[in-house]
Amino acid sequence: MKVVTKAVASIFVASALIGAASSSVVAQDLQSNVQVQAPAGTYELDPTHAILLWSVKHNGISNYTARFSEISAVLKLDPGKIEESSIEVVIDPSSVDFHPELSRVGA
Repeated sequence: MKVVTKAVASIFVASALIGAASSSVVAQDLQSNVQVQAPAGTYELDPTHAILLWSVKHNGISNYTARFSEISAVLKLDPGKIEESSIEVVIDPSSVDFHPELSRVGA
């Protein structure tokens, strides 16, 4: 399950990074091949357009939500040799934000 979660997260991050540079990105589910129609290159996540939230259920009654405010991601894409492409995601654990307003996100 961990591998699938990482793969889903990787596809999500890759789609977000590529989407900033190309409007013709096609991502399919994990059971089929991923099609990428974007130029080769290095894509960096724009932190002003990204957020990493996490949520836990509190006593089965409510969800408590927090975020990491310091995140970065870099996609090195080579559509011709997709197996040589890579994604690096850095999350600063000390940047966790427990602001109470976050618990209202999605409520």
